[in-house]
Order: sequence, then structure tokens, then C-alpha cells
Amino acid sequence: AASYRVVLRAHDGAAIAQAARDIGRVLAGAGIEVRMSMTETMLRKEVDGHFDLLIAAMLFIALLMAAVGLFGLGSAMGSNVAERGREFGIMRSIGASSAVVLRNVLAEGALVALMSVPLALALSLPLSAAIGAYLGELLFGLAFPLTVSAAGALAWLAVVLLGALLASGLPAWSASRLSIQLSLASL
Repeated sequence: AASYRVVLRAHDGAAIAQAARDIGRVLAGAGIEVRMSMTETMLRKEVDGHFDLLIAAMLFIALLMAAVGLFGLGSAMGSNVAERGREFGIMRSIGASSAVVLRNVLAEGALVALMSVPLALALSLPLSAAIGAYLGELLFGLAFPLTVSAAGALAWLAVVLLGALLASGLPAWSASRLSIQLSLASL
């Protein structure tokens, strides 16, 4: 089975469809069976559909990993607040307001999230390059180049920070609501 590519000067859909029919008739007249013909637009739509599915699956996996990380951060911050109850009580007894305690815990959550960024970059860039090379070789016999979108990276950083603030929100709120008497009762 052989495949051939015909390049036309015309780029409008009607002219391309007519040329495909004409070529099919000429080949059929010469005794050559045409099993399938596809325009580049059709091929591009088909390939784009496959890539859309692949990108959606990878985005879902990334979001799932982010959710697991944020649940872990929320759990760690909750444990942190529970262990540091006395510290928050002392802060409150020497004049720190609930807002100061709240900001303190939220800032810690954001700091932990920011500390994860270098590790995420160190893992994601080589992994992305390897996956791109594998898929490119598999599909087209040519590795995909690694292209990093600065806007995409900044958007992901914003999502991580927002998620960290949300994950730290309940523990921070709990810490800011601790009464001085209750938190210092066991001293």
C-alpha cells in the first residue's frame, strides 16, 4: 500500500474537494484503487482532536496531583495549628490580633507552596521533554521540542498560590479563633 500527497495552489474548500474528486477519477480510470483521500484540513482536524484528548487527560492528571498536594498542605497546616496552639495563645496574650494570627498561618501556607515551585520545575521540565520526545517519535518519527509558556507557568503559579491560601484557610481561621485562656490553660 502506497500513499501519495498532492499539493494544490488552490486553498479554498470547494476547489480542493473538486480536485480530490478529479484525481480519484483519473486514478480509477488508470486502474488504481483509491481507498481513502483526505485533505490536509481534515487530517489536521483529526490530529488536533487526538491532541485535544491527550492534553485534556494530562491537564486532568496535573489538576488531580495539585488537588492531592493541596489536601496534603491543608492537613499539614491543620496539624501545625494544633501543635502550635500555645504559641498562638502567647501571641494573642501579648497583643496580636486574630487578623495577625490568620495572616501568619496563611503566609506559612503560601511559603510552603512557593518552596515547592523549584522542585516542581526540576521534575516537570525534564519529564515534559521526555514525554514530548516519546510522543513525537511515536506519532511522527520526530521529537516534539519543549516549549515553555511563561504565561502558562505564571498562571499555574497563581493557581498554586490561590490553592495554598484556600487549603490554609480553615486552619488559619481555626488558629485565629483560639481563645487565649483555652490555648494557655495547659501551660
